[in-house]
Amino acid sequence: TVGAPSSWVQNVKLTPGSGINSAVSTSGFGRAVAIYQDTVVVASAGTNAQGYLFVYRYFGGSWELRASLSAGDGANNDELAWADCALAIHGRFIAAGTPVH
Repeated sequence: TVGAPSSWVQNVKLTPGSGINSAVSTSGFGRAVAIYQDTVVVASAGTNAQGYLFVYRYFGGSWELRASLSAGDGANNDELAWADCALAIHGRFIAAGTPVH
């Protein structure tokens, strides 16, 4: 969103994208968000509640989906980076917590 606080307008809507499994993208997208400079990380529960992270980067005047991530040892109901867990980004490092592990 851009503009003065009294006149915010939506500039772009980030979505998981057509290349991502729709079962992942339709459940809980946006439960947690972390922003660092020109990079945004968005958490999604997924239908199995394992949890997924979508990494976007602002480049050349638009936002691009750069990666979709999940835990290497992830399992159903892990709840990676859900709203009550940590999600952070700094530089090229992303940290995401889960209440299960």
